[in-house]
Amino acid sequence: MAETVRAGDLIFVSSLAGNRDPESGELVRDLCADKRAQARQALRCLAAALTRAGTDMDRMLSLEVYLRDIYFEDEFIEVAKDVFGSDCPAIGVAGAELEEGIEVQLVGVAGAS
Repeated sequence: MAETVRAGDLIFVSSLAGNRDPESGELVRDLCADKRAQARQALRCLAAALTRAGTDMDRMLSLEVYLRDIYFEDEFIEVAKDVFGSDCPAIGVAGAELEEGIEVQLVGVAGAS
């Protein structure tokens, strides 16, 4: 399955888990129980995927966030604001039954560069 797909001027980013290395995609066991660390890691994975697709975080339009613990939503938004600053994309958050070890999973749409 492709990590990103380009359609016209849009880049669609497939599911990125917060417990994976942004370059290799390998499991990072130290992150498996830390929601905040997984939030930061998932956003690093997003940035890496966008770079490989020829765009960047400044071009993010929409971000779908799936959380194992929906009560982590406010903390995730804090982490996202730290990463995106005042140019946050539209963010939707939902609770989800994720694979074991995954606390945060992202799907997004960005503008192509």
